[in-house]
Amino acid sequence: MNQFYVLKETNTFSDAIECIGLASIIDKIFQQVMPNDKPEIMIEDKGVYYLISVEKDLSDDVISKCEYFDIIPFIANKKDDLKKLPFTFIDYQREREVRDQYYEARKRKEKKEDLIPVRQDFDLIR
Repeated sequence: MNQFYVLKETNTFSDAIECIGLASIIDKIFQQVMPNDKPEIMIEDKGVYYLISVEKDLSDDVISKCEYFDIIPFIANKKDDLKKLPFTFIDYQREREVRDQYYEARKRKEKKEDLIPVRQDFDLIR
């Protein structure tokens, strides 16, 4: 299968988020299974639905080669005991410290390459 349809059931931004979410899952599967030959994924607005087209078939064989991955990572904060969490998570406090240190170092005009980079998705985590 190389075409997927996401109906615009609510006619709100949530339909677009659902479409992007499905495309992201498909992309992650191909990243794991064929990282050097990952197909292009295109999203088209077709009026009453979104069409996700993939250059290669997302077959049962491809899916069976994919290992588990977190679709939406858990964001741990102060109230969570990080040592007891049995799954992958994002340590919000740590990521916030990295961001704060990064911007403080930039104010002091330190070289960017000497800094721990801020997660690209920090604004979403926040």
